[in-house]
Amino acid sequence: MAPVWEEKAGSFERCRVLAERAAARGSDLVVFPETTLTGFSMKATSLAEPAADAPTIRAFADLARELRLAIAFGVVLHGRTRPTNSMVVVDRTGAEIARYAKIHPFTFAGEDAHYESGERTAVAAVDDVVFGLSICYDLRFPELYTAAAERVHALLVIANWPEPRVPHWLALLQARAIENQCWVVGVNRTGEDGNGLHYPPSSRVHDPAGVQLAPEWREGELEGHTITAERVREQRRQFPVLGDRRPGLYREISSQP
Repeated sequence: MAPVWEEKAGSFERCRVLAERAAARGSDLVVFPETTLTGFSMKATSLAEPAADAPTIRAFADLARELRLAIAFGVVLHGRTRPTNSMVVVDRTGAEIARYAKIHPFTFAGEDAHYESGERTAVAAVDDVVFGLSICYDLRFPELYTAAAERVHALLVIANWPEPRVPHWLALLQARAIENQCWVVGVNRTGEDGNGLHYPPSSRVHDPAGVQLAPEWREGELEGHTITAERVREQRRQFPVLGDRRPGLYREISSQP
């Protein structure tokens, strides 16, 4: 979707329409891009909401409860020293089941001056599929995904990844699926932001062999896909790569002069 720049009410109405359409299609989960209601703005302090009682989280929780649909979305929340660029997942009852703060702020754009880094990974279970959560620039750091791979079936990446670097986005999404033998769901915003950056449609789903899935259905900015935990187990049985990792040795090598 294309958020209304720094305007939460207008963006939420766009989300409501899309979520209603997804629910009408029988979807279990709808995923919105990074900083869903504001776009990727550096006005972090003015856009941030209380971590304990964020209006954006309440609004999406109410929508999830109304539609009986799990929702993943981006939101700016107050942190310890600066706001956090966060993702929250609520289930069909509106209960918050996961919260993740972006571990790698995008220093190239100065995000680290406005947002503090997260320090913890997070997972969310929607029915029998367990998702590992991440945001945009995180995708360039494979260690984060390797650390999560054995306890998840899918790696979820929400983003505001602009057109000049979209080839990197597409290559890295596929790489994360291949090396971790799990689903990768990459949801990028569209349109143009308040800084004049353009975002072409580039959301993707890759299966545990790295194959890009064609949508089962498409309706405007919505694409529908089916992913299963069993497909991950099948790929890992057929081609058991993960058991050959040697993380202890990798740590030893990285500490060598």
